[in-house]
Amino acid sequence: MPSGTANALAAPGSGNLSAVITLPNGGFLTATDVQRSGDRFMMDVNGSGATAAVGNPTGLTPGGQQAVGSTTSVPGTGLGCTDDISLCLSTPETSSGTFVLPPGTDTISGTLVATAGPGGVMDFIVEPKPATTTVPEPATWLLLSSALLGFGVARRRNRHA
Repeated sequence: MPSGTANALAAPGSGNLSAVITLPNGGFLTATDVQRSGDRFMMDVNGSGATAAVGNPTGLTPGGQQAVGSTTSVPGTGLGCTDDISLCLSTPETSSGTFVLPPGTDTISGTLVATAGPGGVMDFIVEPKPATTTVPEPATWLLLSSALLGFGVARRRNRHA
């Protein structure tokens, strides 16, 4: 699973993350503030605002930390967390959000839009969707079974004739 860390620039509104990722089946991008809480990021995918994932599709973002449009959740106040992305995702004061990545090659960028200090640090995780396999419907199974049964009956009749 690709993942990485992007150090934000000091001024809000400055670009701080740019990555190109190819996901044949699409996937999800989970971004979180790390270290000191108070930073908030706006995410873009392919040059336009990222789409927030509905609910918690990856299981990474704890309840209540839902992305708002193309922006990570509103940060709380507190000390935040360390550089451990798992710890940061489970810390309520930390701004985070999960966004949808469409199938194909995606250019992901993030911008620091609010900060409690001289700059911010963001970690991210990209989680690809697994390939989907088609499962035959019951009608297909019934048709196949009937054909095999018919072949068996025809063969039996030919033996006894």
